[in-house]
Amino acid sequence: MLISLALCSAALFADVRAHTGGARWDTAAEIVGEGTGFGEGLGGRTRIATDMKTGATSTFDGSALAQQRIVSTPEAMWKEDLTSGVHPLDAPDARAAARTSAYLARNGFFHPGTDPATFTCLPDVTEDARVLRQVRITPRGGRPVTVWIDPAEHVVVRTQEQAPSPRASVR
Repeated sequence: MLISLALCSAALFADVRAHTGGARWDTAAEIVGEGTGFGEGLGGRTRIATDMKTGATSTFDGSALAQQRIVSTPEAMWKEDLTSGVHPLDAPDARAAARTSAYLARNGFFHPGTDPATFTCLPDVTEDARVLRQVRITPRGGRPVTVWIDPAEHVVVRTQEQAPSPRASVR
C-alpha cells in the first residue's frame, strides 16, 4: 500500500527535523566527525566535514593500505589518491552523484519548497521488528536515493543510492 505523498514526504521529514534539532538546523554551519572507518576489513582514521548550507563535503579515509580524500560540492567531485594526485570526477554520473550527495548532506528534504526534488512514496518495510517508511528522492539533476525513516524514533535510518556499480548504502 502506498502512503499519500503529503504523509510520506513533507510531514514525515518535518517530523524528523522537529525531533532531531528543529530550528537549530537553520543555524548549523558545519558538522565535523572524526573516528575510525572500516573498508575491506581494514580500519583507519576517518574525518568528514560538511558545510550545512551548501552540502559541500570533505571526506578523508586513512585506511591501512591507502589514504584518499574526496571533496564534493553540489556541482563537482574531486578525489586525491595515494599518489597525492587530485583527479576530477566529472563524468555525468559523477556530477549527478555530487548533487545528490550535497542534497543529503544539507538535509535538503527539510526544505522541499526551496530545495527542489521529486519525492516518491514506496511501501513500508519491516526490519528488525520495526516498521520503516521508504521515500525515493531525486534531487534536481541528481541520482535517485531511497531514504528509510523510522517514524517511531523520528530518524533517518539509512540512505541508499544505486551507483553504476555497486550500490552505496549509508547507515
